Amino acid sequence: MELLLLLFVLFALISIVSRIARRRARRAAEERQAKYERAVEAGEIEPEAISPFGMLPFGGILEELMRSQGMTRSYEIDPETGEWVEITELEPEPLPEPEPTPAPVGASSAERRAESTRRRRASSAAKASRPKSPLSMLGGMGGMPSDGSGEFEVQSPDELTSFDDVGGMETLKQEVRDTVGLMLEHPDDAERYGIEWNGILLHGPPGVGKTYFAEAIAGEYELSFIHVSTGDLVASLVGGSARNIEKAFDKALEHLPCLLFFDEFDSVAQRRDNTPDQESRRTVNQLLTSLEAHRDERRLLVMAATNSVEHLDPAAIRPGRFDRHIRIDLPDAEA
Repeated sequence: MELLLLLFVLFALISIVSRIARRRARRAAEERQAKYERAVEAGEIEPEAISPFGMLPFGGILEELMRSQGMTRSYEIDPETGEWVEITELEPEPLPEPEPTPAPVGASSAERRAESTRRRRASSAAKASRPKSPLSMLGGMGGMPSDGSGEFEVQSPDELTSFDDVGGMETLKQEVRDTVGLMLEHPDDAERYGIEWNGILLHGPPGVGKTYFAEAIAGEYELSFIHVSTGDLVASLVGGSARNIEKAFDKALEHLPCLLFFDEFDSVAQRRDNTPDQESRRTVNQLLTSLEAHRDERRLLVMAATNSVEHLDPAAIRPGRFDRHIRIDLPDAEA
């Protein structure tokens, strides 16, 4: 009997302490809200758009999931009524990305390369500074921990190098001129005679200049250049990587004529028979669909680079998708 009485008293004390703590927390929140509203009324601060998810456990993750499906709304507190007001339709348009600064007329190839490198580093730094998805902190999904932005920088032809800037490698240059080069220089004749060449796969050891040579091809034939890296594509949300591939092709179609270059292709088009990961399979399937859908666009040249051809899905690199496989080895003596 004494034990029951003791437990009852203990429970009552805990209930009283908990009630007092909740009352204090509620009073503190009301004071903060009143202080915020007074500051807004006095014009000291601007009213902020606050997410209701912020008050929920794992609210940031829930908001990110709903945003990816277009299910989120933005709200702010009306200082006059103290109520939430939806401002989804009133959100300002995002600021446009700054237009690329063209290289000065008569600039040397070294100056063009320096400007191109500077802009690429600035773009990479800007992407790194963007807020990450909360899911990326959990390691992503499907074994893909990155948080692909799905945003791709477009370089204009006058920023790029050309074959004149590539020392030596004449056999390699001539191979390009005799295949895809003819298509790009004489598109009407190619269409008249039914000649189709699209898709170039550059393969070889790392560090031999595959990306540099891809830029030179774009500069030689006056194509816009879009460099797509693994970090741009791989997303933490399920289906995000496949959507980013589609975005890359859409971006290229907006800047025709264009060379769309997939770097580290083996991380995107890996063999489906070697992985049980459904997200990787979904990504490869979207890549195949996009390659087929845009194959007839003669002003779009798709290129990719890899260090390991044997790790690529055979369906992705077969003729009809990548018609030409070009090996790039260490530079020759003249280069």
